[in-house]
Amino acid sequence: MIVTLEQVEAAEAEAVKTEAERAEAEKAYSRGAASHSAYNGFEEAHQRHHHIATRARLLRADWERQEAAVRERVEAEEAVVRELGAAARKKLAATRAKAVKSLVEADKVQRAALADVAAYAEALAEFGGELARRGLTGSGQGTTALLGGGVVLEGEVWRQVDGPLALGRLLTSAVAERSPHHPVAHTRMSASAGAAGIEGNEALLAEVRGGSRPVTGRAG
Repeated sequence: MIVTLEQVEAAEAEAVKTEAERAEAEKAYSRGAASHSAYNGFEEAHQRHHHIATRARLLRADWERQEAAVRERVEAEEAVVRELGAAARKKLAATRAKAVKSLVEADKVQRAALADVAAYAEALAEFGGELARRGLTGSGQGTTALLGGGVVLEGEVWRQVDGPLALGRLLTSAVAERSPHHPVAHTRMSASAGAAGIEGNEALLAEVRGGSRPVTGRAG
C-alpha cells in the first residue's frame, strides 16, 4: 500500500490532538483521585492516544522506507543510463530499424506470394472450366476437371491450393521452430476449399520445403 505524506501528517496531527486530550484527562483525574468517571476518562484518553500515536509512528516509518526505496530506484536508473544508456539506445535503434525493414519486405513478399498463388488458382479454374464446358469432368486418368477443384492434364494432376492457408502454415511452422510455446505456433487453420484445398496445400508446401511431393502428380 502506498503511503502519502498527507496521510502521515494527518495521523501525526491527530496524535497531537489526542495527546492534548490525554493530558487534560490526566489533570482531571489528578484533581479528583477518588472519581471513578475521571479515571475511566483518563484511561480511555490514554488508550486512544496510544493507538493514534502508534499508527502515526508506523505510517511515518512506512513512508520513510517508501521514500528511501524511491531514491534507490532513481539512483539505479540514473546509473544504468550513465553506464549503458548510449550503447543500449544505439543497439535498440539499429535492431528495431532492421526489424521494421524486414517486416516491410516480408509484407511485400507475402502480398506478391498471395497474388502469384491466386494467379495459379485462376489459371487452374479457367482450364478446369474449359474442360467442364467440354464435358470432361470426373475422376478420369487422362484429361479431366476434378470434382472439388483441380484438373488432370494427360494423367498429371494439378491440385487446387489455398494461398492464405499456405502462407499461414509457413508462418506457424517458422514460429514453432523459433518459439514453440508461442500461441501462433499452435494456430489451427482450415482450407476454404475443403479436402481438395488441404491436399493441394500439402503438396505445395512439400514442394516449397524441398520435399518429394510436388504440386502436380500422376493420376492413379
